[in-house]
Amino acid sequence: MKINQANVMNQVVVDMLTWIDDHLDDELKACVVTEKSGYTRWHFQRKFRQITGISLAEYIRYRRLQNAAHALAETNSKIMTIALDNGFTSQQSLTRLFRRYLGCTPTDVRRDYADRPEHLDQLLQPLQTALLPMVA
Repeated sequence: MKINQANVMNQVVVDMLTWIDDHLDDELKACVVTEKSGYTRWHFQRKFRQITGISLAEYIRYRRLQNAAHALAETNSKIMTIALDNGFTSQQSLTRLFRRYLGCTPTDVRRDYADRPEHLDQLLQPLQTALLPMVA
């Protein structure tokens, strides 16, 4: 019985990962995701971390950072526009998270990867490593 319950919870988390990825452009907060999952906030977030290895908020943040980095390398949109389009409250918050997780600024990404976005995966490796357990 417990194996079946674990399989159900794993499937719910996988379904929610897909739903999150489809709704990253929306105002997406952990409470919205947990409500959508059908579980209580506490239970779903605990199970999410147990299954994926990172918190729900971290997953959302990492995915948004990846999307923003790709937009910086592949478009000429203003950094402020990219920040807002990817769910960040300001260019400053995007820059702060880029420095914390990637060790560079959005301007650095644009300068260093605009003509070679295929090399962006090297920069994003720390985020992809954190997201790897979720793919399995």
